[in-house]
Amino acid sequence: MCFLSFGCDQTATVRPEFEPGKYHTIAVLPFDGDAGQASIVADGIEERLLSCGIDIIDRSRLAALIQERQIEEIDFVELGKLLGADLLISGSVTGGNLGIVWGGSYRGVDTQDGRVQFSGQFGDGGIEATTAGRRAGTKICAALAHA
Repeated sequence: MCFLSFGCDQTATVRPEFEPGKYHTIAVLPFDGDAGQASIVADGIEERLLSCGIDIIDRSRLAALIQERQIEEIDFVELGKLLGADLLISGSVTGGNLGIVWGGSYRGVDTQDGRVQFSGQFGDGGIEATTAGRRAGTKICAALAHA
């Protein structure tokens, strides 16, 4: 396993056979946890991924699809096909309020086979939600840039 690290509050683990060049379109799923904080973190991830030149599927399109099809449990492969996404980013946010989260995690799932390609954590006892999302997005961009 390969570890990428940017700052003491984050570590990411990447599968040895991870092929970053095959992921061109990514969807960031709604994160679990406090809806307000989770949305802010996901926004920060999307912002950073866009700045890395990655095509992102709009989360409002994703939410509409989930509601329209009354999807309760997510099948990453099926959802990827419906959205036209190569990779889905999911995660969770723990604790916090007023724009601060205590921590959280994220993972990138390949929509061809449903396997987790990388995962990581953010936060270390309290971090601004937007910063947490941007740092996680930076980590994901780094994973997608490495062969």
